[in-house]
Amino acid sequence: MAEDIFEDRRRALEEAFFRKYNGQLLDRLKAEDRRRDAKESLRQATGIRDDAVLDRLVNLGFDASTLLAFGLVPAIEVAWADGAVDPEERTAILEELSPHRIPKGSPAYEMIASWLARRPPPEVFDTWVAYTRALLPTLEPRDREWLASTILQRAEHTADASGGVLGLALRTSRSEAEVIRRIEQALAGV
Repeated sequence: MAEDIFEDRRRALEEAFFRKYNGQLLDRLKAEDRRRDAKESLRQATGIRDDAVLDRLVNLGFDASTLLAFGLVPAIEVAWADGAVDPEERTAILEELSPHRIPKGSPAYEMIASWLARRPPPEVFDTWVAYTRALLPTLEPRDREWLASTILQRAEHTADASGGVLGLALRTSRSEAEVIRRIEQALAGV
């Protein structure tokens, strides 16, 4: 009788262990599937074939639904260049999110809002540079020029938004100018 109790207990513990282990394996498989799907959706949306760049995007939480937010990374980097996002810089960036491009409440909008509240890690800008360098060669020259021009205009608009010291001094600070220079280098493929 006592042996039956111990055997039943052993069996119950063994089943609980394997149920937990199988659940963990299933969770990992589901995560790998989500990751693979996100990577493939990014590949389809961007035309980029560089797995390292796609892995970096997925590691930062990007997928096709948040890719539009990625286009504003340079402007956000400029906004944070002085250590804080001014209300005017925030407004300048949010103006880029018209309901036709990035609707309020969408995953991309929420990502941008979080970046305006808390500075994104440096890996986000570094990944944007790698992404841009992988994307530019896939574009026609006319499209490449349009993209570079649009990105620089957004960055400069953000830098100009805070208006310098009391709106009287240079509108773009040194730290903002340095970020804009890094953006130009990325767009030039340097």
